[in-house]
Amino acid sequence: MRKVFFALIFVFFMQCSSAKADDLSTYRQECLDFISRPKVEVFGSYGNLRYNYDKDSTYLTQEQEKKIKAYSSEDAQIELKVLGLTKMQDTVDFKAEFTQLALNKGYVCLYPESIQVSIDYYLPTIYIASELEKGTCLYDVTLRHERTHAQIYIEALDYFLPRLKKYADALFDNIGVKVITKGESVDNAMADLSKSYHDAVQKRIDAWYKAVEKEQLKMDTIDQYKLESRICQEIEAAENAEEF
Repeated sequence: MRKVFFALIFVFFMQCSSAKADDLSTYRQECLDFISRPKVEVFGSYGNLRYNYDKDSTYLTQEQEKKIKAYSSEDAQIELKVLGLTKMQDTVDFKAEFTQLALNKGYVCLYPESIQVSIDYYLPTIYIASELEKGTCLYDVTLRHERTHAQIYIEALDYFLPRLKKYADALFDNIGVKVITKGESVDNAMADLSKSYHDAVQKRIDAWYKAVEKEQLKMDTIDQYKLESRICQEIEAAENAEEF
C-alpha cells in the first residue's frame, strides 16, 4: 500500500510539473501573439586611413608574430623582416531595448522591442618600416601590399553586415521572450535576457573577426615576402644593367 501511495505522489508531482511547464509555454505564446518582432538595425563605419613611418622592421615583425600566434596554428617565428603592417582597431556597440507585458495570473512577459549593433573601425593604420626609403621598389611594393590588406578589411565588413542583420533577426526565433512569475525579479530577468541576445551577437562577431584575420594571414606568408623581395631585386638588377 505504501508503494502505491508513493507512486501516486510521484505521478501527481510529474503531472503538476508538466502542467506548470505547459502554463509557461502557454503564456509565452500569448505574449508572442500580442507583440511584434523587434526592430533590428546593424551599422558599420570606417575611420580615415592613416600612415605611420615611425616604426622599424623589428617592431613590425614582433607585431606580426603576435597576430600569427593569436589567429594561426603556424609557427609564429618569422624568418624575414616584416616591412609593412596594417592594423584595424574595432569597437562593437550593442544596444537593445526591452519592455514588459502583464499577463494573466501575475505572469509578466519580457521581450525586446529593438536591437542595434554597430561595428566601427577606427584608427585604421598602415605601418611602413622606417628604414624603407620612399620611391624605392620595395617601398612601393610594401605599400601596395598593405593597402590591399586595408581594402580587405573594408570589403569583409561590407560583406558581413547584412549577414549579421539576418542572424540578429533570427535570434528572436531562437531566444524569444522570457515569462516570469509575480515573485521573480524583473530587473534580473531582463538582464539575463539582454545578456542572452548580446552574447549570441558577440559570439558571431568574434567568429567573423577571427575568420577575417586568418584570411589576411594568407597574404603574409614567407613565400609571398620572398616573391615581393625577388621582384624588386630583379627590377633593380635590370635597371642597373641598363645603366651600363
